Amino acid sequence: MTAGRMVAERPAAGAPGASGPGGNRAAVLAELGRHESGLDARRLHAALWDSGGARISLTTVYRILRRLADEDLVTVIRTESGDPLYRPVAIGRYFLLCRVCGRAEPFTAPEVEHRLRRIAREHGFGELRYRLGLHGVCPRCAA
Repeated sequence: MTAGRMVAERPAAGAPGASGPGGNRAAVLAELGRHESGLDARRLHAALWDSGGARISLTTVYRILRRLADEDLVTVIRTESGDPLYRPVAIGRYFLLCRVCGRAEPFTAPEVEHRLRRIAREHGFGELRYRLGLHGVCPRCAA
C-alpha cells in the first residue's frame, strides 16, 4: 500500500451500483429526459411504473432525485406554489414557468449569465450556481 490520501470514486451514472440495483439512477434520468416540462417526484414515480421501467419505491425516487440535484445532474425548478419539478440539467438553467399548468419552457440568456459572473467577480465569488425561473401564464392556458 502506498502512502497518501485515499479517494473514493463515485460510480458513473447508470453504472451498476450507481444508485442501487438495476440501474435505478439511469432509469430516473432516462424518464426525466422524456418529459419536456419536468416532473415532480410522484409523477416521475408513476411514469416509471407505467412505462414498465424501474419498479422502485417513491422513497427511492426522492433519494435519487436529491442525489442527482446535489451532483448538478438535475435542475430543481420551484413552481409558484413551491412544489419542485425536476429536469435534466442539460436542458437549461432558465425557465418560463406557467402558473396554471406547470409547463416549464427553457430559454437562454447569455447577457444574464455575463452579468451574474461580473457581479460574482466584483464580490470575489467563484464556482457559481444559479437558476432563474420567470412565472407567468403560457399561451395555451391564456387562450
